[in-house]
Amino acid sequence: MSKKTHSQDSNSEPKIKLSFDGCYNYDRLKKEGLVDDGEIEWDIEELKKSIRDAADEYDKLVGG
Repeated sequence: MSKKTHSQDSNSEPKIKLSFDGCYNYDRLKKEGLVDDGEIEWDIEELKKSIRDAADEYDKLVGG
């Protein structure tokens, strides 16, 4: 005669109950005001300067 294991016992309750109530998703973040739907305003000149500065730093690193 074999003994029943816990997983074979159909009357047993699971020890862990999963809940996803605490998981954040986009809709919840938006509802809480943590998502900005507005357009991003880019300062093109500042972006160009950042790219040039990064290129200059790279050239210094590789000896160019």
